Amino acid sequence: MVPSGAIAGWDIDATGVFHGFVRAKGRGIKTFDAPGAGKGRGYGTVAYGINPSGAITGEYDDPGNVFHGFLRATDGRIKTFVAPGAGTGYGQGTFANSINPAGTIAGYYSDAATCITGSCDALAMEPSPRSTLRARAQAPVKAPSLTTSQASPRRGQSRDLI
Repeated sequence: MVPSGAIAGWDIDATGVFHGFVRAKGRGIKTFDAPGAGKGRGYGTVAYGINPSGAITGEYDDPGNVFHGFLRATDGRIKTFVAPGAGTGYGQGTFANSINPAGTIAGYYSDAATCITGSCDALAMEPSPRSTLRARAQAPVKAPSLTTSQASPRRGQSRDLI
């Protein structure tokens, strides 16, 4: 929950599909799906983090069960992203978990050789002026630029997004 009282999360519908939601004080609950999210049982959109300006981040899995990150602006526009080096096979990809007030997204990614217990290293996903999403005219929400702050991971490792 952020100071305004807004919260973000996810729910599962009667058919087993995941949907993100935002509940803003006095505005009720609004559900949303990232573009490209799978629509079958066990697939969909999961919102994990919201910052004070109302930008939401999370992940979705596509119909091939590959994971991607997303950033949802307060006006509802959604920008999807994939971390450099993220795998594109079944169960692999980008996993975005939180967003800070400056718009930096934290999470991790995995590649083809990564197992669930793989080691993690840092990767920066910092705001970039060239990739700005405008949430409101007076308060831009910045999308990640996907620039790394450390050397590339060795094959078989997952990397934290910071």
